[in-house]
Amino acid sequence: MAEPSFDMNLAHRWFGVECNNQGWGLLENQDRRDEQTDELIHLAHAACWHWLQVGKPLNHVRALILVGRAHAAAGDGAVAVRYARNCLNLAKLHAGDLTDFDWACVYECMARSLAALGQDEEARAFHRQASEAGEAIAEADDRAVFQDGFSAGE
Repeated sequence: MAEPSFDMNLAHRWFGVECNNQGWGLLENQDRRDEQTDELIHLAHAACWHWLQVGKPLNHVRALILVGRAHAAAGDGAVAVRYARNCLNLAKLHAGDLTDFDWACVYECMARSLAALGQDEEARAFHRQASEAGEAIAEADDRAVFQDGFSAGE
């Protein structure tokens, strides 16, 4: 296979960011059509794969949040929980790299994924953790962004 005529690491980073941003845009769309939900899942997995090529564990945690949330939004609870648990485990391994915002999002991902699976009691426990972590986000702008997304779709 011939060497590409571009910087592969820069390409992975670019696609990781672009797929992530487009995926979150679709996730936040409350009027998403079925084909857009499919696109959301593809974008989430693509972002995750590109970040696995060049990112740090924090990038992988953030990508897994999107993957878990995408599958939860699609109503595929079992897959959502699998990725959310992977995300939580990876977050615990690299706890020092995560921000307060990241932790709130990890807990929210678990809550939404468990809810999609019908594990309501465990989902409520993670929902409480996400709520508490969200309230504790130090940066006011980040706290507001989290709260806006957290309250959407409840």
